[in-house]
Amino acid sequence: MVVEEQAGKMSLAERRYDVVAVQMPIVFNRYGDHDHDGMIFTLAADRPALTEIKANFPAHAKTPHPLVRPLVLRACAGERLEIYLTNELPQPVGMHLVGDGYSVVESDGAAVGRNPSSLVDPGQSRTYVWECRHEGVFAFHDMGDLSGGEDGTNVHGLFGALVVEPEGSTWTDPETSGDLTSGLYADVHPPTPGDTKPIPYDAEPVKYPEDHESFREFVVFFHDEPHFALHHAPLEPDPCVASAPHGDHAADVHAPPLMPISYRAEPMFHREREIWRRKREGTLTKQVVGEEQHHSSWLFGDPATPVFP
Repeated sequence: MVVEEQAGKMSLAERRYDVVAVQMPIVFNRYGDHDHDGMIFTLAADRPALTEIKANFPAHAKTPHPLVRPLVLRACAGERLEIYLTNELPQPVGMHLVGDGYSVVESDGAAVGRNPSSLVDPGQSRTYVWECRHEGVFAFHDMGDLSGGEDGTNVHGLFGALVVEPEGSTWTDPETSGDLTSGLYADVHPPTPGDTKPIPYDAEPVKYPEDHESFREFVVFFHDEPHFALHHAPLEPDPCVASAPHGDHAADVHAPPLMPISYRAEPMFHREREIWRRKREGTLTKQVVGEEQHHSSWLFGDPATPVFP
């Protein structure tokens, strides 16, 4: 929500987001790789739906849910952004913006040196104020726990980004054209001077559109080797290993580390086993002739990792 406030002769636009830090299992792909102890920032409005998803885990353990994603907030250059953060995790957390435009005393989202702590204790809430002085993408993450190990909050997913759009812009859902509160992808519409003509479908793409033209925006997060567990079900055995019994359990198999993109990963480890299963069942109707096909949606369908239309 954006409101205009008069401060003498100066008009200040304010935008507010209600955010919750919650524990949420993160399912990385359709093969069931997951972080049962995942932690995410989410909009308070999405909290009821996420509560239901979590209650049905592990029934949903093989279905990545679109609401389980890194939080992306948007504002316009020149706006004053208020983030009302509620902490539902068992330890203090904060939203530390990697940028400028805020008071280190009040809105740093951290506890550093002799500065007063601006973390949020369990069960408590706090308002952070960020002034959006520059266009660009600014990451934020929890500064209550800087551990880089498997016990740290950042490795479990407690991060997101603020995108500061051109002054006066609006943004919509790329699929529905409806209002968009948050999301990894958006159609951004800067203020348009006068009328514009629609671009013909068969027109040559414009490499650098004019400043007033709408554009599609993709926000991408690279997540380095998070803690995860395989789906708690039997896996297809390696047909080249005679001693491998059918139905070896996931817990007994060493899987390579995941390198998720925006909480999603599509490891070759599982695609290889899918080929083994299809060959055993006689359902592999397409000939596999090279490793390039292992990377192809032609054989496996689109991956869990982002596809950018």
